[in-house]
Order: sequence, then structure tokens, then C-alpha cells
Amino acid sequence: MPLCKPKTKTPALLAACRANLRKGTGHRTPEGKRRSRLNALKHSRYSPNFRENLVVAGREQGVKRFDFIRSTVLKFMPPVAQEQKRQAEEVAHAICCWAEEEEEKLRTKQRSLLDSVDSTVAGHGLAPSKPALRVD
Repeated sequence: MPLCKPKTKTPALLAACRANLRKGTGHRTPEGKRRSRLNALKHSRYSPNFRENLVVAGREQGVKRFDFIRSTVLKFMPPVAQEQKRQAEEVAHAICCWAEEEEEKLRTKQRSLLDSVDSTVAGHGLAPSKPALRVD
């Protein structure tokens, strides 16, 4: 037996729920759809089509990085059987994802440092002599 009585679903509540449902229909623009394809790429083991998803998402630098890493892994771990090739691909996926995460950490630190320099300069009433370098 529940400890509290469930709320009755009034017509107004149901109408509000339906209105909210219509708002959240996912990404509508091509750019948003491309970005959302990368959600599954956080951990490579969940993305069997890693390279193809990078291509569709327009991540040219990520594709080049993955191709380089994969060729290097295959050079040092030449597969003999199909299972070994799959394992080498997994290693390449993992290294590529790790490199992406580390790069994002560095970008975040750079932005933080630039923001702190900007606020320090502004706090002293000084204007930067040239625009701050932004890494985005």
C-alpha cells in the first residue's frame, strides 16, 4: 500500500504533459543531428561503426587521427585471425577516444586560464593590447 495518494491526472495536467512532449522531439537541424551521432562515441566499445560515425558527424580531424592510430596499431599488432583484427580495432578505438578526452581536458584548461587572465586584466582596469587567443 503506497504511503501517499497518487495525484489525479486532471485534464489540465494531461494537456501540459502533451505540450511538453511536443517540445522535446530531438535534434531538428542537420548540425544537431550530426553532433548527436557522437553521443555513443564516448566509449568506443559501444560504437561498432566508429570511423563512419566520425565521417557523418563531420569530424575530419577525428577521422585522420583514428586512421593514423589504427594504421599504427595494425603495424605493431598485425592480425592473423579475424578475432585479432577485431581486437586491434578495439585498441585503436580506445586510444582514439582517450586522445579525444585528453584534448578536451587541455582545451578546458586553456579556456580557464584565458578567462582568468582576462578577468585579472579587467580587474586592474587594463584593456588587453590585443584580442585574447581563443581555443575552440
